[in-house]
Amino acid sequence: MITSVLIDDEKASLDTLEWKIENYCPNIKVIDKIGDSRLAIDSIVKNRPDCIFLDVNMPKISGFDLIENLGDIESYIVLVTAYEEYALQAIKASVFDYLLKPVDKCDLISLTKKMQKDLVSKSLYRSNRIHNVSIEKKIGIQVKGLISFYELNEVIFLKAEGSYTRIFLTNNRMEMISKNLKETISLLPDNEVFFRVHNSYHINLNHITKYYKHQGGTLIMSNNESVSVSRCKKTEILKRIL
Repeated sequence: MITSVLIDDEKASLDTLEWKIENYCPNIKVIDKIGDSRLAIDSIVKNRPDCIFLDVNMPKISGFDLIENLGDIESYIVLVTAYEEYALQAIKASVFDYLLKPVDKCDLISLTKKMQKDLVSKSLYRSNRIHNVSIEKKIGIQVKGLISFYELNEVIFLKAEGSYTRIFLTNNRMEMISKNLKETISLLPDNEVFFRVHNSYHINLNHITKYYKHQGGTLIMSNNESVSVSRCKKTEILKRIL
């Protein structure tokens, strides 16, 4: 069973989506409905849903602002919007998918099948790391049939780019791999040196050179690249670096 949280400031939209999920998607269970986006983070942290159906245009905190503030979460994020032009922005925000209002029954069913398939793929991926492997203090990255091994201290940070991940390395090197950020992070051995500071960034703490503490904050890394810190990660990052 896939657990889900619905977030929308319009009660009618919340109720309609819940009804469609209950009637057409028996493998999804709605565990919370939230009409005020300011309360969303507490619910998500408490319930740890597999999936979040998130409206874009909401007062106080928009859907995209909420994604940024959530930082490191395992949940699938599905944007629900009446505006098709948000599609490109949704891709950049690394969301799983988006649905147009009014939500079509067939689109919703197709989405749940896609989500279920992805969950199965991730399970197989975790149990069988064939193409990318971690060996002690190295990470192996496969690009076009060639596996290159890098020392962990060569990795400055990882950046999500849709279903791909860009890896920033020392000496102005970069690699792009066809795995999303969560999958790429799983290639790293358990190591306190790396930390997820934002929905789009996973950094090597040893490569931080400066930290500007406005709002969530901005990190300057050893390659002079800027990395955003989500607000909910600010306290933790300060503990790690001070």
